[in-house]
Amino acid sequence: MPTRATGGTPRVGAENPPGPNLALSPGRGRVPDGWFLLEETMFAKIFPHNEHVADRVIRVILGLVLLSLVFFGPRTAWGWVGLLPLVTGLVGDCPLYTVLGTSTCPRNERA
Repeated sequence: MPTRATGGTPRVGAENPPGPNLALSPGRGRVPDGWFLLEETMFAKIFPHNEHVADRVIRVILGLVLLSLVFFGPRTAWGWVGLLPLVTGLVGDCPLYTVLGTSTCPRNERA
């Protein structure tokens, strides 16, 4: 009979106390049943991480600086270009990197 650790139906008895049904995911800690880790969701398949953390931080800062040009300083519409690095930095996926097949993310951090 399946147990909680294998994701099956819980057995009735003393070994299954009332409360949230927690599944043990190897190497990732305890995850409540029905929840999916980011690596296992469709979002991660559509937007695989291909940016290193430093690359992401630089993109977010650059995006915010460019967006500030819309509201402060020369007040130019070119500041809206800052949305592109801001969004790619927040999401962690650069479409150009995907097209070129490159990545700044270490192999063990890729989704």
